[in-house]
Amino acid sequence: MSAPRTPSKYESTRQLLLVLIGALVFISLLIGWCLQQNIKLYPLLPISLLFISLLSFVIFRLTQIIQQQNQQLAARPSATQTNDRPYQQLVNNANSMILRWDTQGVIHFINPYALDFFGFSEEEILGKNVMETIVPRIETTGRDLAYMIEDIGRNPADYIQNENENIKKDGTRVWITWNNKAILDEQGNTIEILSIGNDITEKKQYEQQIYQLAHFDDLTGLPNRTLFQQRLAEAIVQASGKQQQLVPVFYIDLDRFKPINDSLGHHNGDLLLQKLATRLLDCIQADETLARMGGDEFAVILQAEDNQDNALHSAQHIARQMLKSMAQPFDLNGHQIYVSGSIGIVFYPTDGEKISVLLKNADMAMYQAKQKGKNGYLFYEPHMNSEAMHNLEIETALRNALANNQLEIYYQPSVNLKSGKIECVEALLRWEHPQMGNIAPETFIPIAEESDLILQLGSWVLKQAIAQMHRWQENGLDDFIIAINLSMRQFEDSKLHALIQQVLAEAGLPANRLGLELTESTIMQDSKQGLKTLSQLNDIGVYLFIDDFGTGYSSLSRLRDLPVHMLKIDKSFIANMSKDPQHARLIDAIIAMAHNLDIKVIAEGVETQQQFDYLIQHDCDCIQGYYLSHAISAEELEKFMLRTDKRFLLPGNAVNE
Repeated sequence: MSAPRTPSKYESTRQLLLVLIGALVFISLLIGWCLQQNIKLYPLLPISLLFISLLSFVIFRLTQIIQQQNQQLAARPSATQTNDRPYQQLVNNANSMILRWDTQGVIHFINPYALDFFGFSEEEILGKNVMETIVPRIETTGRDLAYMIEDIGRNPADYIQNENENIKKDGTRVWITWNNKAILDEQGNTIEILSIGNDITEKKQYEQQIYQLAHFDDLTGLPNRTLFQQRLAEAIVQASGKQQQLVPVFYIDLDRFKPINDSLGHHNGDLLLQKLATRLLDCIQADETLARMGGDEFAVILQAEDNQDNALHSAQHIARQMLKSMAQPFDLNGHQIYVSGSIGIVFYPTDGEKISVLLKNADMAMYQAKQKGKNGYLFYEPHMNSEAMHNLEIETALRNALANNQLEIYYQPSVNLKSGKIECVEALLRWEHPQMGNIAPETFIPIAEESDLILQLGSWVLKQAIAQMHRWQENGLDDFIIAINLSMRQFEDSKLHALIQQVLAEAGLPANRLGLELTESTIMQDSKQGLKTLSQLNDIGVYLFIDDFGTGYSSLSRLRDLPVHMLKIDKSFIANMSKDPQHARLIDAIIAMAHNLDIKVIAEGVETQQQFDYLIQHDCDCIQGYYLSHAISAEELEKFMLRTDKRFLLPGNAVNE
């Protein structure tokens, strides 16, 4: 409803003139009538003039009164204005963003709270498109503006809610929940949209943190097992179309991670996993998945392939890349560490249609890769199920054998080639199972190394061998060394030094009667705990042997700095020295190098007269092998030593003659 129009002074004058003209018309008509009736006019003139004057005065005063009333009414707000004022105050004082914009996205109204929130002035935003002001060029929600307008128009009676990522003038991204309602014309068409919004940025950030914790690994930032399984499920759905594709899946386990983690500390172990994750990510494409499944285990989902040849080629290529990447040294706060990995590979759907089956088979293939020497990859094959079951049976039986004293130690002597006397005796574990018969160390030792069973086994061997050495000592057989093999897990066990001291003390055996054999690859690891243990054991007189020398990656400076007393040349060099002259030259080089460092040399695996003669001629210190003696029981070896004064004067004196 509009306010009454206030007449101006010119309009009042015009109204007065109209009244006078009307009066004159009335007088002229009156005069005409009087003339027709022969009535004299002069008596009427004064009366007419008086009438006209009074009438004009009355009209003039009425006009003034009306004018004053209109002015008062104009000064008052209209009923509509009075009713709209509280709503306007509500909009202006609202703690929500209120916008009105048309179907083209042009903003026609924005309240002060929204102006302050987005950082715009009215001049900067009114008449501008939302896509140029408060909506990012690429919405993270992917919601199309035209679709949203259409959605709102389809439900004009309802408030349509949506969450959008918006942008402030300074570029800050914010999340807002909008309630949108269509404003319709008389024909029911959407002409504008009223939007009321509230900031939910903190809520979104909290939700993102919760999602991050639930789906990503905190240490490496990689997807965790939960997200990996979700992505694998999505990959399976996509690959299960009309033309079924193959999806390669890897299961990766880092070899020897626990000893590194224990010896260098968890902070260095964590750093190793972070660096490893970065290297593995470089081996795959952006749309492929690398996840940390827990501990030192990772899993990979590669792109689906249309045929088996392509799938095999792709998986093989990436597996090789990963192994090559892992083989490069890692610098962990000044410690140079070499590691390797074992990879099991499966394909959906040939190796399983369910996620649980695929992961079980991939894990099985990875385990078999470890069993075959580590640092490699294997494709899953159905027979691995039976192998896995067999390995599980072996592990269970080994635990029982350890508990029930079913294990036995045999001993193989090493002989000094100059004196013919026994220099040392190596303790070798043997297992005769009641049902499965003789189980070779090559079968059960790798299985034990995959669990903490190797520590229990190593401790048992240590105690038994030192106790046996004490018994020989009581029989006057005390001028040689008992040599015991240590696994990497034992070498890097912080309790090893205390255990050895305790066992030696309990047996009453001098420390210089004990020798510890470690493989070349084990002793060359930059293990802080391992090196500390070696130094402590050397200080009390324990001997250190490097086993399988020539198969690892020794450095001369490393050998010089370590408290090494003997090198044992790997039997593969001895076996091939007559076939390959290069092996013979390597043997000569090892002997010369060791002697220059004041280290004795033992040749392992000596089986023939030719090998025996060559080693004597080239100044090898000691030999060990079937040429002299197989590994035999403690009783047999004791009888031989008592009979021969621990001497092998001639090849015919060998125990197995």
